[in-house]
Amino acid sequence: MPRFRFNLDPLLKHRQRLEREKQRALAVLERRRLEIEDHIRAMQQRIADNKAELGRSLIGTVDTSAIRSQAAMSMQLDAQTRRLVVVLAEVYRRIDLARAELLEARTRAKAIERLRDRRYEQWKQAISKREAAIVDDLTTVRAAWSTPS
Repeated sequence: MPRFRFNLDPLLKHRQRLEREKQRALAVLERRRLEIEDHIRAMQQRIADNKAELGRSLIGTVDTSAIRSQAAMSMQLDAQTRRLVVVLAEVYRRIDLARAELLEARTRAKAIERLRDRRYEQWKQAISKREAAIVDDLTTVRAAWSTPS
């Protein structure tokens, strides 16, 4: 039986490769997003711990220099957190773009895959027709041989 050959197979492979590259690019951005979000959570926890420490330091004798340094550290952590939130917003924007690019790449690959599938079905139907024609010819020849002259 002959093998099916799809003449656009190199194009299909190219588009699938592009799709995988877009998936990898999106995965890198998602990993960066998770790292930033983890870092923001850790900083928020440090701010909360710092505020709790500040509250405990207000009990009993008050060391104003310690309070001042804790307040300064809390403000510094808050500023760092705000900067990370801006970076995170940029990462989210890039993720949206990467998702759109991935969707486009997937759509382009899927179109060639559908074409390949249609052509494969057409090829199978053509093979079936040829086989049916051969069987019909063989049946006709056999019938001709088996009839008495």
